[in-house]
Amino acid sequence: PDAYNLTSVYIPNSVTSIPDAAFINCTSLKTVTGCAGITSIGNNAFYNTGLESFVIPDTVMTIGREAFRGSQLKNIVIGNNVKTIGSTAFANTLLTDVVIPDSVTDMGDNAFIYNTTLKSIVLGNSLTRIGGQCFFRTSITSVVIPDSVKTIESGVFQELILSDATIGSGVTSINGAPFYGTSITNSLTVKNNYVLQNFYQTFSNCNINAIN
Repeated sequence: PDAYNLTSVYIPNSVTSIPDAAFINCTSLKTVTGCAGITSIGNNAFYNTGLESFVIPDTVMTIGREAFRGSQLKNIVIGNNVKTIGSTAFANTLLTDVVIPDSVTDMGDNAFIYNTTLKSIVLGNSLTRIGGQCFFRTSITSVVIPDSVKTIESGVFQELILSDATIGSGVTSINGAPFYGTSITNSLTVKNNYVLQNFYQTFSNCNINAIN
């Protein structure tokens, strides 16, 4: 279809949502502008596109499943009213650094999985759950889990090489082994007795230099 040959799209302010699979497999699509009125980005909306950079406006509250999966994204700005990031939303992209705003409360499973270029992640202070294998097969070098986080799912930081890791005071639920097979070369800071009580589960098969 001709739509697959799109290179740029302008979305007017009157549009309030980007539907599921709206631009799926539009591999030539590199630029999307406008979007000032949208409140949601649907599942698979930009799946496997050529999109390299995108600013998610502050009007958006939800990012759907696989919304940007397999795209050529190198830069993303996530708006300050996004509440949820769907599963596998940014998997297999080319992002190098991401800031999760304080508005986000839930990050879905596999949100950034296989994003091998991703080196820096800043987690917002309203986040309550980090989904399973969220950062598996990324290249992040350190992580600070904020005090707001209550649930850490299995394999979130699996098989990484981190210089430092900090786990906040709010964790009350750990599923599986979130740090399975990860090396922490400098120091691990744990601010939570629940994590300490479940230490061997949380850090199964890990190599940790020092614990604070």
